Parts: sequence; C-alpha cells; structure tokens
Amino acid sequence: MTDQTLSPRTRRFLSADALFKLLRTRFQCVQDDRKQANLTYPMVDVLMSALAMFVFKDPSLLAFEERKDDQSLKRIFKI
Repeated sequence: MTDQTLSPRTRRFLSADALFKLLRTRFQCVQDDRKQANLTYPMVDVLMSALAMFVFKDPSLLAFEERKDDQSLKRIFKI
C-alpha cells in the first residue's frame, strides 16, 4: 500500500473548522437585547470570543485580551 491509501480523508463535518462555523451560525441567531447606542461588539463576536477563551484555556480575561491581535483569533474564530 502507498501512503496515499493510508492517509485519512478530511471530513467536512467532523472538523474543528466545521464546528466553529456551525457555532458561529447558531450564535448569529441569538437575540441581542442590549441598547444599540452602547454596542461596541456584535453579540456573535462576544460569544465567539467566549468560546475562543475556553478553547485556548486562558487563565484570565486579561490573558485573553493580550492576545486580541493573534491571527488565530481572526483565522479560526473569525473575530
């Protein structure tokens, strides 16, 4: 057998990217009852940030905030 026959295929629906995309879609359906005048961040970005903080296992909000310019937040979580 060659290496090509042993390599696993990418599963479209069983990957982290597919899960994050699904969650982002679901988070967009969450009703936002905040006053529009005071909004800085959309609700979907707030929820995705909470998920990212959980996934990265940051010990504090400050530690997470220090990585706000991290490219993985933009690439993986679309924040």
